[in-house]
Amino acid sequence: MTLVEAAEVVLKAAGGVSLTAQEITEKAVATKLIAPKSRKPWVHLQAAMRESNFRLEKAGKTAQFISKDGKWELGKK
Repeated sequence: MTLVEAAEVVLKAAGGVSLTAQEITEKAVATKLIAPKSRKPWVHLQAAMRESNFRLEKAGKTAQFISKDGKWELGKK
């Protein structure tokens, strides 16, 4: 599972509650969605989420994730 897919699963399970990248990563690791190899995997997860948003917006689509006040939530579809 990719970092973006794991973030989406975790945020859906959060039921609309905004989470930091570190919280998303901790939940993804705890539920065995990802098995990170770096010391700060939330940095990579956050970068992957931003890159996903960039690609979607460049294609004229709505961002998958919304970041506000350092916390992330799923974008509106």
